[in-house]
This record gives sequence, structure tokens and C-alpha cells, in this order.
Amino acid sequence: MSSANNCSGSSAKFFSGALISRIVVALVFFAIAAVFANAQVQNGIFTGTVIDPQGATVANADVSITNLGTNETVTLKSNTEGLYRAAELPVGTYKFTVTAPGFKKAVKAGIYIGAGVIERVDFKLELGQQTETVVVEAGAVQVQTEDSRMYETINQGQIANLPLNGRNVFDLITLAPGAVDATGVSFENGHSTVVNGLRPNFNGFLVNGSADKGLSGGVVTTPNADIVQEFQELTLNMSAQYGNSAAAIVNVVTKSGTNSLHGTAYGFWRDDKLDANDTFLNKNSTARPELRYGQFGATLTGPIWKNHIFFTASYQGDRYLTVAAPTDIQTESPQWRAIVASAFPNSVANTIYSKFPALPVANQSSSQSLSDYVAASPGGSGFSAFGDYMCPANFPTGFTGLATNQFTHLFGITPADQTYLTGTHPKSNTDPTPVPNCATYFAGLPPGLAAGVVINRNMPFLDNNVLVFGSQTSSNGNLFNGNEWSTRIDWNASQNDRVFGEYYWIHTSDQFGGVNASSGIHGFRNPTASHFPNFQANWVHTFSPTLINEARAGYVLNRTDLTVATPGIPSVGFDDATAGFGSYNGYPQYFHENIYSYGDMMSLQKGKHSLKFGGDFRRNLENSEFNIARPSYYFMDQIFFAADSPYGMVGGTDPGFISGKPAQLADNFRHWRNLEVGAYFQDDWKVSKRLTLNLGIRWDLFTRHTEKQGLVTPFIPGPGCVHA
Repeated sequence: MSSANNCSGSSAKFFSGALISRIVVALVFFAIAAVFANAQVQNGIFTGTVIDPQGATVANADVSITNLGTNETVTLKSNTEGLYRAAELPVGTYKFTVTAPGFKKAVKAGIYIGAGVIERVDFKLELGQQTETVVVEAGAVQVQTEDSRMYETINQGQIANLPLNGRNVFDLITLAPGAVDATGVSFENGHSTVVNGLRPNFNGFLVNGSADKGLSGGVVTTPNADIVQEFQELTLNMSAQYGNSAAAIVNVVTKSGTNSLHGTAYGFWRDDKLDANDTFLNKNSTARPELRYGQFGATLTGPIWKNHIFFTASYQGDRYLTVAAPTDIQTESPQWRAIVASAFPNSVANTIYSKFPALPVANQSSSQSLSDYVAASPGGSGFSAFGDYMCPANFPTGFTGLATNQFTHLFGITPADQTYLTGTHPKSNTDPTPVPNCATYFAGLPPGLAAGVVINRNMPFLDNNVLVFGSQTSSNGNLFNGNEWSTRIDWNASQNDRVFGEYYWIHTSDQFGGVNASSGIHGFRNPTASHFPNFQANWVHTFSPTLINEARAGYVLNRTDLTVATPGIPSVGFDDATAGFGSYNGYPQYFHENIYSYGDMMSLQKGKHSLKFGGDFRRNLENSEFNIARPSYYFMDQIFFAADSPYGMVGGTDPGFISGKPAQLADNFRHWRNLEVGAYFQDDWKVSKRLTLNLGIRWDLFTRHTEKQGLVTPFIPGPGCVHA
């Protein structure tokens, strides 16, 4: 006898002693298992009514639902209204067998249930003996009448055949009504997709119902397309069990094993040798950019112990190499480097010039002479004459550490310089303030003529160059270099217990990393490595045909380490935008985010009411470092650099006024913490055969992000007093 019959009668018996004890057990189970339920969307629900030839309901009909892949069978009875409901069934194809005294057996096979779908399957029994069987063909998919949600579902066949750049399944988000690609317009995490007008980082992402969304939004782990069974995107009217995201909720369901052994192997390859060149590159006689992209792998599913334990295993390799968009930039000429080596052999500039020359580039064109450069005055100093470099009064306010004899030694003093230095002239081409006679800086006498290291002031100074820098990550992140593998185990532990666990591991690397267009042409690289493992565990326990509990846990690591290939060189930049040296002083950067999620959901069928209630818990731990201990130096131009004369320096130091300690190198580690809690109650009320009401209420708490060690400068409001 089903519990639906045991609990029938007056409403006072709704919470009978037996039922209360079961609920208590389930709540204890939730507290102990502490498993995640950010949204219960990886399973499906079958519901329907059983009627006789006259349309009257048939109570206590036996409904048997068998998964054709695993041979797992769920049995239940129709209630007094002839209604049955089989909740939390894994995605797959099923066979129905319905029997009742006085009626022929009804069989309906080949019915597919998708993720998070409520599929209605009704039966009209014929009078006769149970030994007689009526086989009913599964008809076309009906209009969804049991759920008011708006969603888009894409099956594995479509996923395999739709053109996806890099086979990123999350690109399918744009196929749903109301989804608009905002690439190049919005730069938030969230796959650059606006759904129903909401911001991209409002999108939620799940893998088998477990969280796959970082603290700042966006996808963390992207499963390879070959292991995806189904892609579902919910866009509107979600039930109360869905939380955490105001826009779309995207769920990827991976393949589970069956009693049959199945396998696939694949390989895709792209090469610039097979491509036509870009029209504009052809116009400029520029060769095709290098492109090598290979994606290969295999997937295998099958039984470990027939009818009980099943597996899914996959591997995918990604090999990617290309070049970033060419960037025009000026680099110091070899002739200028030779001059600096002769004039200042022990200078830092000579050391850096000699160790890190500009990379040879086929597109290098004409050079700008030293005299033309000075006359054009593109640097931050505003100097437009050689004499400006030998007059300290010309130097910008606050400039220190410059000896004029350095420039005198470099350029010498010509008759034109002598005339310039003994006259009165504007301070610079941007500052008309007159500068007094510079001869006062030369012992009060007009400077004598002197020969410098630079004999020919028309020498090549800057080469017009093109930076063509390698890359192993595409701009949209779909193409990358790395390896990924996964293992999933499904276990039908008993008739009442179903468990699965999946671990997905992905590692990507880029030997070039984030390149600084200024210093990349000198060979400075920032290798990047990323790890995005994802683990889910799920346990469905059936207390009775009408009372089912689902509990789950999930863990995601979002780790990106951006390092510096040449850490001993500071960042060197020039105001005239010529090629600098060193990596960005904000590197290295380390970002480690751990996402733990837990929860539980109870499903209860009571008469015409299908009840769900449960809770969610999510903990975000973000540990990161933005390292600025390696300083950056700023120069007016390459001429000031030759003389080791920066006008400014920035270093990552802690002045100590907060901690009370002496000034020291800054500790730029941060440990952000956030907690999200939700609870919900959902009632899908079958008012009649033609009317179902989806009613629900949800409560969510999103705590403010806090820094574990209080390493955030607080804003302390003043007393608000006004003093006369």
C-alpha cells in the first residue's frame, strides 16, 4: 500500500507520526550529509493520470517506470485522483508498464525525460485481463503543461552537430529567446551574454545541478562537448527551488553510463596554411597570422557491474598557438644602443639594452633620426632642442637626480647649442615660462664647444617596428592550450538509493601570457597557468514512492597563476610610448577561488499537491595576490633612460600608518569571504486535469564580501559636527 493511501483522510492526519519521523530523518540526513542543492535541475519528473475507457480515474494502479539504459525500475501507485508522480529520475529513455485489476496491461516505451523537465505521460486503460498487453506508441513531444518555466533544451545530437567555435557548450546560451551576445560591449563575467536585459554576471551556471559560477560571476569549468548529455537554459518563471541568479540559469548535464558499452573518438584541426589571408592584410602585403589549433579526445561509457554500477570516462587535449593582433610600436635602434654602450658602459640602461634587444621582425620599416625626434618633441619633457637637455632650469618641477654633464658627454656642445644656452627661451614647447641664461650653470661663463659621443645627430634613433607576439589563448577564451579529463561513477546502491559522483579536471597554460604591448617586443613574457577542477556528488534516497530526498555536494576551484618570466627586471616605461622593458609591475598575480556548495531537497506527493522544500548553502573563499613589490620606473624618453635619469618610481610599499609598523614591502594578499544561504518551498498543485498552479516562496541571504584578516582600509564616518 502506498503512503498516499496511508495518509489519505482528514487534513489533521497530514503530518502523521510516521510522516513526521521520516521528515526528521531527512532533516538529520541533510545536516550530516551537508550536500549541495543550488538548483535541482539535473533530474526529471514523470507525472500523469490513469483513467478507464469512460474517463474515470483509476486509483491504486501499479505504475512501473524502467530506465532502458540501466534497467533501474521505479514502482509506484496512482492516488485516489488517478494521479502518479515519479520524481528525481536521471536523464534518459524510459519504458512504462501500468497494470490494474480488471484492465489490460498498458506498455509505453521510448519516452525521454530531460533535465529539470516535468514530462506528462497519461494512460487510458482498456477493460480486460492483465495477461493481455496493449502497447502504446510514444507520441510526439507535447506542449509543456505541467510547468510554467520558460527554458531551452539542447540534446547531445544537436550539441555534436551545431557549429561551436572551440566546442564550448556555453556558447549555446545565445540560442534561447531573449539572449543577446554582448561581446565587445559588456566586459563582465557571464559569457558576455545579456539575457532578458539583465547584466551578464547575473547569469547562473551549473554542472549536473552543482554550482559552476565564481564569486564575480561567469563560468569556472567548461566540460568538453563530448561528455554533455543535455544543455538546458532557464530564462523565466523558474520555480522557487532556483536561486542565486537573477538572469538565466544554465545547466549542463553530463553523460552517465548504461549497460551497453559506448565510445567515441574525435579530432579537429585548424591551420593557417589552409586559410585564405585577410583582405586588409593582403593589401598591406602582410603574411597570414600563424594559427595552429588541434582538439582531440575520446569518451567511453559502460557498465562496471551490470544493472548496478556504471562509468563515464573522457579525455580531451587542446593544442593552440597563434599570434596576437600586430601592434605598431617604435623601438630603439641598434645604432642608439651602440652609442649608449659607448657613452655609459656601466649604466643600467646599457645593461638592459644589451640583454634585451628588440626582437627581429620582418615588418620593420624606416627609422626616425635623432635630430628629427628632438625637433618633434614627442617626449614628456617637451624638449625641442639638444640644448634643452643641458639646461637644468628646463627640467620639470620635482625632477631630481640629473647631472647636465651626462648629456653634455652624450651630445657635446655645438655652436648652435652655445647660442641656445646663452640666450633666453621658453622653458618648453608646453610651458612658455622664460628660462634665464643657462650659461650660469657653467661657472658663469658661456659654455665652450665640446665633442660628445654622438658625432652624427642625424643617426637612426627609433625604428618603426611591429610587435607580433605569440598567444595560446583566444580573446573569447574558447581556444586554449591544455588537457582535461573526467570520471563519473553512477551507483544504483539499492531500490531506494541512487548515488553518483563526478570529477572533472582541466588545466590550461599559455607560455606567453598577458603581454604588455610596450615590452613584449623586447621578449618579456608572462606565462599563465590555470586550473578549473569540478567535483559533484549526489544521493537520491526514496523513503516511499511519495517521499524522496535528494542531497548533494559540490566543489569548484578557480585558479589562475600569472607569473613573470624575467622577474629581475623592473617595469620601464617612456612618456613617448616607445617600447619599454619588463613586465607590468602588477605581475605576478595569483587568483585562487574555492567554491563549496551544499544543500538538500525533499519531494513529497500529497494528493493533488507535489511539494518540494529544501535549503541551499554556498561558501566562497577567494585568495588572491596582486603583487606590486617589483617597482616601475618612468622616463621622459629614451635619452633620459640612457642617462639613468627617471622622473618617477612606483613601488609596492606599505607606509605603515595603518599597521603601526615601519615602512616595508606591501603584503598584497587578500582573502575574500562570502556566504550565501537559501531556503524554499514549492507546491505544484494539480487543481484539475487541465489546470496546474506552480506556487512557491523563497528566502535568500547574500552576505557582504569580507576580508579575512581585515586588510581593507575602512571608511570611518566623522562625527558630522559643524564648527563655527
